[in-house]
Amino acid sequence: MTSTWFERAVRPEHVATELQETVPELRRGDEELRGVRMIRLRAAEPERHWTATYLLDLTRKDGSTHTIAAHGTLVPPEAEPPAAASAAGFGGDGWRLWLPGARVLLRTWARDDALPGLTALTDPGTAREVLERVLREGAPDRAGLRLAEVTTTVASYKPGTRATMVCDLGYPDGEQVRPGWPAAIVAKANAGDEGRTVDAALRALWGSPLRTSPHVAVAEPLGYVPELGLTVQGHLEHAWTLKDLLAEAFAPSGGPVDPVPAVRATAVALAAVHTSGVTEGSPHTWDEELTSHWRKHENLSAVVPWLADLTAGALDRLRTAGAAVPPDPAVVTHGSFRTAQVLVTPEGRIGIIDFDKLRQAEPAADIGPFLAKLRHTAVNKSGGDVPDEATVAALDARVDQLRAEFLAAYRERAGVSPQRLAVWEGLEYLSLVLGSAKKGLQERAASCAAMLHRHLAVHDLWGR
Repeated sequence: MTSTWFERAVRPEHVATELQETVPELRRGDEELRGVRMIRLRAAEPERHWTATYLLDLTRKDGSTHTIAAHGTLVPPEAEPPAAASAAGFGGDGWRLWLPGARVLLRTWARDDALPGLTALTDPGTAREVLERVLREGAPDRAGLRLAEVTTTVASYKPGTRATMVCDLGYPDGEQVRPGWPAAIVAKANAGDEGRTVDAALRALWGSPLRTSPHVAVAEPLGYVPELGLTVQGHLEHAWTLKDLLAEAFAPSGGPVDPVPAVRATAVALAAVHTSGVTEGSPHTWDEELTSHWRKHENLSAVVPWLADLTAGALDRLRTAGAAVPPDPAVVTHGSFRTAQVLVTPEGRIGIIDFDKLRQAEPAADIGPFLAKLRHTAVNKSGGDVPDEATVAALDARVDQLRAEFLAAYRERAGVSPQRLAVWEGLEYLSLVLGSAKKGLQERAASCAAMLHRHLAVHDLWGR
């Protein structure tokens, strides 16, 4: 998908220009559009269009700032433009706007009824009441805690499903802030009963040896508000995510921090999780993961015609290779372990976050995707132009070194089968191809496919 309409739709600056020219409130100067960010670009497989969330950053006349999260539908030229009549004001409940140049329909909802926790914590008054109650009830030494203000930042948001918020807490002037009274918390609003599962995972981890581990920090569970689907947990202070640290290290100019110690420390931290003895989480198998990817591939191939050529034979090879070697014994696993979930302090201490998908699975179910994402960060996330062959070869060699360092540190404390690691890592490369194709990024998908086929060749995953 490299047509002009798609390029306009996915470039925030084009959308910002068209909004500025179209929205009466912006033309009049009632509000200033500071910028547009786009997240969660996805192909809607049966409907054959794309969706995304556009975050519109605005400044009011009084100087206050706010962000409108607008759901966007990207409509290809061969489809009829959708109806966009709306009586609602800019960003209000039910606001709709059709941008013909970008071929994007924007829609907003003032409330997300599926996520009452999001509504509660983005209102300063309600947020203060809710968090005071949660913190007081969570521990005896917080019984007298009072909050003067709560400043909430929405870190991620999937409408109707979940939202993650970071809340900075302010205490009354002159009041003594006691040890254990947090300066910030992380709150997760989930639809349905998912918040209860997240809270149970946090409590299982906190009740294990991980609570006092010298190798890894996990967030303290501070409370769960069932009527709001709201999970409240401690905020882990850090200087970087491992993803950011690696992106700098792989940049053409290089980063200021050697990534090897952080990568080795991450391996030790993950081994501590895997050997913690936590039994929370449902079982998850290789066959389930493979079936899920197979289904996604079939559905997406019907929408993205060039996908099949990039993945030719890969699924069959992974299926055969995965069946050739029995799985390793299940341990507690993160379930979505990537470089973005690893926090690094200036002293090199490691924190791991986002245990929402905690489950019982093979160790390779965490390690394989992590290592694949490590290579993906090196090749595709290091900034600059698309790298030439020599640069890619140098990056591959650097990743091979980091991969070896990670596995050496992990195997000093826990075991993982090389064959099982190879198939799980290969499946993650396939997932990266699918993710790029779903966003319409053909060059990125081709780059990920090259990593996939290199991996299959290097590890001889032919099922022989």
